Amino acid sequence: MSPRPAFPSISIIVPAHNEEAALPVAYQEIRAELERTGCPWEILVVDDGSRDRTVEVWRGLMAQDSRLGLVSFTRNYGKENALLAGFAHVQGDVTIPMDADLQDPPAVIPLFLERWRAGFDMVYGVRRHREESAFKKLTATVHYRLLNALSPIHIPEEAGDFRLLDRLVVQDLLRLPERDRYHKGLYAWVGRKSTHVLYDRPARVIGEARQSFRKLLTLALDGITSFSAAPLQFLLWLGIASCGFAVLYGFYLASQVFILHGYTPAGYPTLLCFILFFGGIQMVALGLIGEYLARIYREVKQRPAYLLAEVVQNPIRTSGEKSNHGV
Repeated sequence: MSPRPAFPSISIIVPAHNEEAALPVAYQEIRAELERTGCPWEILVVDDGSRDRTVEVWRGLMAQDSRLGLVSFTRNYGKENALLAGFAHVQGDVTIPMDADLQDPPAVIPLFLERWRAGFDMVYGVRRHREESAFKKLTATVHYRLLNALSPIHIPEEAGDFRLLDRLVVQDLLRLPERDRYHKGLYAWVGRKSTHVLYDRPARVIGEARQSFRKLLTLALDGITSFSAAPLQFLLWLGIASCGFAVLYGFYLASQVFILHGYTPAGYPTLLCFILFFGGIQMVALGLIGEYLARIYREVKQRPAYLLAEVVQNPIRTSGEKSNHGV
C-alpha cells in the first residue's frame, strides 16, 4: 500500500435544517481547525428544506470564502438523504460529516487524519461522554444493543455519523442503490479497514434539537428493518409456540372433561385474556410485516432520494492557488 499523503484534501458535510443561528459559529470553529491542518478543504452545507434564513446566512458566508459550497433541497427529505447528497458532491480525498450544532467537536479532526494516514479507510468517533438526558442515553444504548443482537452486521455503540471516510468508502456508499438509508449501518456493512477515536460530546449550545422522539423511533425501526429479518423470524417462532400451547391446552381441557365426566372448568376471564393477548400479537405482526412491505414498496417505485433546488460549489484549491478566503 502506497503511503497516504500528508496533506489530503478534506470535505466537510454539514446537513442543515433551520440552522441560521448555528452556521456562522460552526463555520468559524470548523474553519479554524481546518486551517491548522494545512490541508486544502471545503465545507459543503446541505440545506434540508429549511424554513428560516439558513440558506441566506450561508450564502453570505460563501461570498466571503470560496471554499464553502451549498447543496439545497426542494423540501425536507431528512438527514439520511442530506448525507447522501453530500457524499454525491464532495471532492476531497477524505470526507467528514458533522452536525451544525458543534456537538461533533472540530478538534477531533486532526485525530481522524492521524488514523487515516496510518492506513485506516474509516475512522469513527465514539462518544466517551455525552451531555444529554438520561432518557436519551438509555434509549440510544437499548437501540444499539438490540440492533446488534438482531443483525449480522456489528454497529459500534456510541458511534454516529461523525467520522472520517476515505474516498473509497464514499464511492462504496454511492454504489448502494437503496433509498431508505440507515448510514450508521451502511458504514459497517461496507467493511473497509476501520478504527475509532474517543471524544466527549458536549451539549448543544445553539438552537434546538431537531430530532423528535417520533423521528428517533422511526430511525431506530429503519435500522432494524434495514439490516435484520429477525423480527419476522421471531413472529414465526412465536406463532409456532402459540399453536403448540393451544394444542396442549386443548388436550388438557379434553382430559378434564373425560376424567371428570363432563365437568367444564370456569374460565371466561382467562379465555378473554388469551383472546386479547393473541389478537394483539396478530396486530403487531401485521404492523411489522407492513413496515417491511412499505420499504419494498418505496424501493420498487424507484423515486429519487431527493430533488435539488440549487448546487453552488467551487473546486477544492491547494494552498498555492489564489482564492477568496474570508475572515
